[in-house]
Amino acid sequence: MTSSPLSVVLVGAGAAGLRLAQILLTEAPRPIQVTILEANDYCGGRVRNISFDGYTVEMGANWISGLETAFDNPIWRLAKNNGLRTNPSDRENPCRMHVVDCTKNTEEDGRGVNGGPVITDLYLKQAKMFDEVYAKSLEEVNSSVSSVSFDKDVDVRSLLQRNGWTPTCPMDYAIEHNLLEVWVAEDLSQLSAEHNMKVGANDMDLGQDEVFVEDPRGFRSIFEDVIHDLETSKTTTIQLGTEVQSIQYAPKDTKVLARDLKTGCVVEYSADIVVSTVSLGVLQNGSIRFNPPLPKWKVDALNEVGMFNFGKVFAKFRTRLWPEDKDYLLLVSKQPGYYPLWMRYQHCEDPILMCYLGGANARRVESLSEEEIQDEIEELFGKAFGHSNDCRPIKVTVTDWSKNPRFNGSYSYFPKGAFASVCKSDYTSALSGTVGEIARPVPSSPKTLYFAGEAFDDKYNGWVQGGYLSGERVGRTILQDHFKERF
Repeated sequence: MTSSPLSVVLVGAGAAGLRLAQILLTEAPRPIQVTILEANDYCGGRVRNISFDGYTVEMGANWISGLETAFDNPIWRLAKNNGLRTNPSDRENPCRMHVVDCTKNTEEDGRGVNGGPVITDLYLKQAKMFDEVYAKSLEEVNSSVSSVSFDKDVDVRSLLQRNGWTPTCPMDYAIEHNLLEVWVAEDLSQLSAEHNMKVGANDMDLGQDEVFVEDPRGFRSIFEDVIHDLETSKTTTIQLGTEVQSIQYAPKDTKVLARDLKTGCVVEYSADIVVSTVSLGVLQNGSIRFNPPLPKWKVDALNEVGMFNFGKVFAKFRTRLWPEDKDYLLLVSKQPGYYPLWMRYQHCEDPILMCYLGGANARRVESLSEEEIQDEIEELFGKAFGHSNDCRPIKVTVTDWSKNPRFNGSYSYFPKGAFASVCKSDYTSALSGTVGEIARPVPSSPKTLYFAGEAFDDKYNGWVQGGYLSGERVGRTILQDHFKERF
């Protein structure tokens, strides 16, 4: 008598879910019945693009770091294999940066008369000082890899201060925002120095080379082949527009309840195994119920990690106000993080800019209406370039990661003190070595509940490759746990 094939329900079709499903499809010794439940109407998760005035822009992941290095970045490999159009990063090239002081030369209504002074040379001089302090701080934390003397609770802000960097003026804040804070998307005083300056967020493995994705097909086109293979497989089903409400993971009684967002009907999916690959923010807000409730150690690990708020504003202007030969525009304001860093699209003929926002500023702007955003940009650009009707963007759009209930944030980070406790564990996978408590499956016999996603990779969390590699690891762990002859 032939036993029924192993059945797996994957919750989420982002990088982790897609790679995990691919592993189960291609590496299992026997067929596995896989059902992927995705609340959105697309696959890719936080790798998402839209059309903005006829141009493809990335609402989520936009950069690929870790190119030709010892670390074989699977996302870069996929990008090359799929002919993804990218531009080399040049954001630290002084010739490509245009810095304007928006704190002076204003009338009573706050609008510039002739525009603010260009202070690129001053910026470069002070930015060099920041780079030196950062390098010193990085050396300190990296030299403490095996040292018990390093303060595991120290935050990035405190570490920079004790090495000589204390911001005191708008320029200082603009420098650290451009060179560090906007990329980690949170207040530096909240970030674990041990993790954010030692693992993943620095150049130790990823190297300094990076590219910016600017492809009309969108970044998520790198997943087209695997999506096609899954959709045409006889053993895999992808259900879009299906929002998971609860997961019951008792052995021999494992099932998922999910609502079809088109019909409103609730459908029950039975399985041997359930894997959650949803955003950490979704798990933290409790929108998915677990039965039985997750054990305390798992809940504590999930809640100890934070979710960054990284946002973008895309703005189209009537005419180009900035120098034609500059790719980056840094506007220094009295309010730190106030629409500071702008980037132009190199393959875009129209005057379109993208602004990076982080932390509280991202949350604030994502809560505004498009008209309110246009008003604020018009005022700021008036201070920078001299007030005229051309300073008001004719069209804007903004991300919504901080308020989107299917994500509740952009990507994960380790607050101060969290890295050591969350990422160190006695749990060991024969495939991947020691992984943290946050990535540890909930124990049962047989195992029925696993977790994957960028937040569950302690080295490349926050990166697309973190989600991809987490899905790969969990997929092979499932095969190890349930197909002993496979190994």
